[in-house]
Amino acid sequence: MKSNVLESWAFLLALLASLALVAVGFGFILDNADAAKLFGIPLAGGPTDTYVTVAAVRDVAFGALTLVFTLLRDRRAVGLCLLLGAIIPLGDGIVVLRHSTTPLMFLPLHWGGVIACVAFSLLLLRPGRKVNDPPSQRHTPAG
Repeated sequence: MKSNVLESWAFLLALLASLALVAVGFGFILDNADAAKLFGIPLAGGPTDTYVTVAAVRDVAFGALTLVFTLLRDRRAVGLCLLLGAIIPLGDGIVVLRHSTTPLMFLPLHWGGVIACVAFSLLLLRPGRKVNDPPSQRHTPAG
C-alpha cells in the first residue's frame, strides 16, 4: 500500500512538472523579454537574443518527452530522463553565472532544478516493483 501511494504521488508530481515545463516553454516562446528576465540574462538586442527561443523550445521538448514517459507510466524512463535532464539546468546555471550581472539572484532557480531533477530521479529509479507489472507478479519482500 505504501508503495502504491508513493507511486501515485510520483506519477502526479511527474505529470504536473511535465505539463508546467511545456507551458512555461510555450510562454517563453511567446514572450522573450519576460523569459530572459526569469532566465537571468536580459535581452541585449540583436541576434544573440535568440537564446531565449532556443531555451524555450528545449524546455517544451524536454517537458513533452517526460510527459510521454509519465503517461506511459514508465517509472524508470521518467527517472532516467530526469537524471540526464539535470544537465539542462546545470548548464543554464553555468551560463547565468558567467553572463548575468546578478547571477546569485538566479542560480537558486537553475541549480534548484538540478537538485529537484536528481532527487526525483533517484526516487523513481530506486529498486523495487515495476509500475506496469500485474499485482500477482510484483515483487514483495519475504517476511
